[in-house]
Amino acid sequence: MKRRDFIQSTAAAAAASAAAVPATPSPSTGSVQPPGGLPGGAEPSALPPTEHTRPPPSERATPRETRGPAGERVFHVEADLGYASLAVDYIVARPNDPFARINGLDARVGDTIEGLTVDAITPTEVRLHDARGPLVLKVP
Repeated sequence: MKRRDFIQSTAAAAAASAAAVPATPSPSTGSVQPPGGLPGGAEPSALPPTEHTRPPPSERATPRETRGPAGERVFHVEADLGYASLAVDYIVARPNDPFARINGLDARVGDTIEGLTVDAITPTEVRLHDARGPLVLKVP
């Protein structure tokens, strides 16, 4: 077979196979399906909206109890005693009239909050006591 005959027969075969492929109907709305779209006009399923949740504040430690050198109950930022819950928001340790924000209230030395009496306030801790003994709330 000569080269010219080969090219003609190849072109004829390509034309025949193109004629065998059904034509794609044109859209009636005049819009064109975007690349990657679903065939048959099916719409992609809508994804559920992303839930936005705030992470817990990093300054809040997990309330866990440890024992201090004198046997006092020591908590970091929060204390869940079962009969009372305490959470220190901040401490203002100044030479005169120090106070701490505990459970949203300003507590000073001598005040009672949730049945516990404030004994001392330092830059890093609030010392309290109740009938069950001393308790320390530490802050970072």
